[in-house]
Order: sequence, then C-alpha cells, then structure tokens
Amino acid sequence: MDQGTALIVGKVCALITILSFVLLPLAGCQGVDIYGYQILQDTSRDAQVFFILGWIVVIVCAIAFFASRPATLIGLGILGLVSMIVMLLHIKQTADPLFRAMVEFKPGAFGTILGFIGMIVVPLLGKSEKERKNISRR
Repeated sequence: MDQGTALIVGKVCALITILSFVLLPLAGCQGVDIYGYQILQDTSRDAQVFFILGWIVVIVCAIAFFASRPATLIGLGILGLVSMIVMLLHIKQTADPLFRAMVEFKPGAFGTILGFIGMIVVPLLGKSEKERKNISRR
C-alpha cells in the first residue's frame, strides 16, 4: 500500500472513530448509557475530565482529516487512543463502588479504540520497506 492510499484509509479510520464516539453508546450500567455527545455537552464541575478528554478525541479526529503526512496521523492516533483509554478508565473508577463491577463498555468505546488503532497501524503499512527498517532501528 502506498502512502497516499494509507493516508486516505487513515482518514476513513478517523471518520469511523468520530462517528463511533459521538453516535454510539460508550459505556453503561443498569440500562443507562453514556454517549459521546453527552460528554461533549456536560460542562459541570464533576464532569470536567470527561469534557476535556472528549474534546481531545473529537479535535484529534478533526485534525486527522487535514493530515498530509503519515507521521502526523500516527501521532494523532496515539494521542486519541491514550485519551480514550484514560476516559474509559476514569468512567469505571468514578462509578459508585456498588455499581463499579456492573459498568460495561459499549460498542462506541470499542469502535473508537479500533478507529484510533487503525489511524496508527494503517500509515505504518503505507511506509516503504526501507522506512520501516529505519523505524525499527530507533
């Protein structure tokens, strides 16, 4: 796969990521689901960490659409993946101790994580054999 195709596929991964985050449930407990759009709208003091991490996820995906280099897409994918994992761990930890074991991650969380992994892996597949050898030596 050449770099141009890898960039296009990486941008499709970013689109899938943002749609998964905003439109699909991320987590839930006892029939109550949390969606990304709810996280992006909640500015209360208790939800500041979620608000900031949620906007990082969205901004990373938006910037990925304008990426012109595979290294940029890889860096954005790593930043988004770390933000999403921190957010999910924070959701699990801030739940009431009685309900913590019942908090489950939903398709939106998995779609978002897989999208970010795609943003990281696909540009690496687009690199030439020589460039891959240089990366592995570092």
